[in-house]
Amino acid sequence: MRNEDVVRIENPAARPDRLDIRWHVTSQCNYACDFCIQGDREAHRRDAAGESAATRAAVCEALLERIGSLRGYKSVHVGLIGGEVTILPDFPELLERFASCGFRGDLSLQITTNLSLPAERYAALCRSVRRCDRPGMRRYLFPAASFDRAYVSQEAFTEKLRAIARSAPAKRRLFSRAAPSVQLRAGFPILTDDDYDAYLRMADELAPCGVRTDPIPIRRYRTELSDAVREKLAAERSGGAGIRVLDGAGVLHGFPSIQALGQALEGAEHFCPRGFRCDAGVHSLWVDAFGSAWRCPVLGDRLALGSVLDGSLRLLEDSALGTADHCSCSQFHLIERA
Repeated sequence: MRNEDVVRIENPAARPDRLDIRWHVTSQCNYACDFCIQGDREAHRRDAAGESAATRAAVCEALLERIGSLRGYKSVHVGLIGGEVTILPDFPELLERFASCGFRGDLSLQITTNLSLPAERYAALCRSVRRCDRPGMRRYLFPAASFDRAYVSQEAFTEKLRAIARSAPAKRRLFSRAAPSVQLRAGFPILTDDDYDAYLRMADELAPCGVRTDPIPIRRYRTELSDAVREKLAAERSGGAGIRVLDGAGVLHGFPSIQALGQALEGAEHFCPRGFRCDAGVHSLWVDAFGSAWRCPVLGDRLALGSVLDGSLRLLEDSALGTADHCSCSQFHLIERA
């Protein structure tokens, strides 16, 4: 399929009854990864200098108040990102405050971490969220650990994940089709063919203990992947139909993500539409370490939504027209030629 053949893209997973919040809790980090997916490390160091535990606590309480006042939402997803959130002394308390809030619905919490702390610290975080899980107010935790061989060996990294899984096993639901309350995930950056082989070994080693392993897409940095490995990655990511694509001939195609579609298109690394409709800012928002909120850092602008601290936060009423070449949070509900 060629880029110009794409007429319409639908995202069946888009849910108007779910609110997505991504809180950039801190810019502090104890690593300096060459492939840092958060971008400019120097800018992060400058931002981190102005952070404080008091501000984090205030932002946390403001977000909890917002979640507690929600009407019409059945679920809320909160991504707690950095920097490295787990190095903050106050982070366990922040996480438990979210898990124990009074939102009557499904609340999922995702942590991004480099897994640099002792395994027991992560196991304790898992147990604290699991204790808050109860009928009618279900709580989920998704610790997403990223691997960097510059700081840890692959053997030590996988063993730590096994230790966490043993110390804080996921509690299964009453119904077999329901998700576990804790799902460990491991991300592996793939810059070379050797990285891909190592990723496959890690996936095999972690599968028996229930840890999901995914390749980390690298956009800003030069990769040295052969065409064969690129094809394997594209095939792996196209194993499910997360989005539906209608071509000019009226044929429907299924892809797991906008990125997978882009890699499958002839002569295009990513899908490059002239515009698409996106619910970012309507059913989702990004919040920085100082309480300022905006629509999405990927859509080509940083449309401000106000601040969670002074009561000026206002979500958008209508979908916006985006021009990005990929989607980081899958909030788009419809993409079509503009």
